[in-house]
Amino acid sequence: MKLLSCACILAAFTSLLQAEVREFKNNKGQILKAEPVVVRGMNVILRMENKQQVPVPLKNFSPEDQTWLLQWMVWDPKALDYNFTCEEVEKTGESLRQKYSYYKYEVTPRGYEVKISNRSQSIMEGVKVAYRIFLEDRVDENGNTKLKVSYHTGTSVLPRMPYNATHSLITRKLNCEKLTPVDGWTFYVGKTTRDRLRGVWMRFYRHGVMISEWKSPGVPKCDWPANSKEAEEMAADQEAARIGAAAAAQASELRPKPEEAPKPPVTPDPPKPMDADEEDEIPKELKIFELD
Repeated sequence: MKLLSCACILAAFTSLLQAEVREFKNNKGQILKAEPVVVRGMNVILRMENKQQVPVPLKNFSPEDQTWLLQWMVWDPKALDYNFTCEEVEKTGESLRQKYSYYKYEVTPRGYEVKISNRSQSIMEGVKVAYRIFLEDRVDENGNTKLKVSYHTGTSVLPRMPYNATHSLITRKLNCEKLTPVDGWTFYVGKTTRDRLRGVWMRFYRHGVMISEWKSPGVPKCDWPANSKEAEEMAADQEAARIGAAAAAQASELRPKPEEAPKPPVTPDPPKPMDADEEDEIPKELKIFELD
């Protein structure tokens, strides 16, 4: 009995995390078989058996199906229609300067302020951002000038963001160095040389699963630089989501189901004339949802 109970919870847990073909009811008890694809605003996009995708208002589903869909929206990272726009501005801190016999050395902390806007029609919650800042490193404090490109990592959690809300994410600052020759000593240190930021690459995660990404124009062409600590953090987020979905599924299994009211007799529609034309391309079974 315990094994059977665990199997039921596991099946419900899987259905909470992933979309599946299932029977939906409207608020009058009529049945439609379809697969939920994504939520856009107050509409659920359903994929019909003929692969056609149609938006259905969430309010038109039965209370039980609305509960299932809301759980799906909470626990499936891909359930929402994500659309973020980003705009970066370089930010600098206070510079420190030193003068040596042959050159002047200057270091300035530089980073980015990225304005992130939620352009989807859904409220965004529980979204985490991982970013990479790329630095074109040409100078060191010993007066050496040699080009190399390095990257630096960081993460941040976005606040709850309604539609069109904007959040400013401040990245970490990197020390950008500048070398300037003194009194014509260019043969020793060369011309004025400085480090510069090359751009920022951001990935958005929900429950440890990547849902979107964005790059500023100057980011060099490369694969996403891996970070073991960050990977462990995302794996922990996925595990937490699995535990949360399993608990929600178990609570749903234990919740008593309301008794269904007796259904009124169905009166068949009168037959159409053979030459009658359909006025739209909406599948007949979808009309029970009274699309807006």
